Amino acid sequence: MQPEPSSETKKSVSNESSGAAPSPKSDSPTNTKRSSENSTPSPQETQSSSTETKRASKNNESGEFFYGEWQIKKVIAYGAAGSYSSEDIDTLTGQHLTFSKDYATCFADKIEDMDKTITHPVYKKRVIAKDAFPANYRVTLDQLGINRDSVTELDATESNGNCTVTFITPDSHKLILFGGGTFFELDKVSNENNPTTSDEDTQNQAAIEEDHQNKAVSLVKDYLRHKNELEEDENHFVQFEETYNAYYIVRYSTLSSGHSSTNGRYAVDINKGKVIDISDTTDLDFLGQ
Repeated sequence: MQPEPSSETKKSVSNESSGAAPSPKSDSPTNTKRSSENSTPSPQETQSSSTETKRASKNNESGEFFYGEWQIKKVIAYGAAGSYSSEDIDTLTGQHLTFSKDYATCFADKIEDMDKTITHPVYKKRVIAKDAFPANYRVTLDQLGINRDSVTELDATESNGNCTVTFITPDSHKLILFGGGTFFELDKVSNENNPTTSDEDTQNQAAIEEDHQNKAVSLVKDYLRHKNELEEDENHFVQFEETYNAYYIVRYSTLSSGHSSTNGRYAVDINKGKVIDISDTTDLDFLGQ
């Protein structure tokens, strides 16, 4: 389904919290999700920062749980600055967005961005820990109504980078859309390939994905133990980072003086139980060849 035409952007807002009312537009940039000021990085923050150049997840052969048609339900929080007025938000509420392997609805700082469609979108995934989230978005997970230790951020981007849409996945049946400094709750209208798929089926897909991530971490730990390279204490941690092709990328890091350093990165084929050391590799295109 193609995005519905929408009206022109009217006013802008600057809000500090989810309860704030829209205010006049500022001249500062509206998308503040990746700014960070004077904070000592935790292991999770360092991980989020280091994956800012995250790679595309090309594992689109099977359907993702977020594929399908979604509807903007309501505003749930405002960032530090925004570009949407109360009238704009009224216009956006009820609008539909579609995500699939072949196309995705664009959403950014202006209403008319929704008139654009991303063809052959590149989906990029990044796990953000609860403590690191405010440094990226200037709001907390609690403000978004999320009671979890981490969330997955997804960007759908055109190959030339001209159009993008960013959303957060707190669970398998709800998305939180981010644009114009504002967080919108999305409700799923239908799935891409099977409109009758139940919420239970969708939740099962998310649970399977989480199991795969945990399995990848477990395989890397076993790999490191076999090589006598795993330190199992509170200052060392092994965490899922992202997906690339059919591989799960896992990072092994050490915490020291409030900062973390990467000991190694590993690509995991969970179907074969295979772990590949990619610590000295920047180009991962060889994976899956």
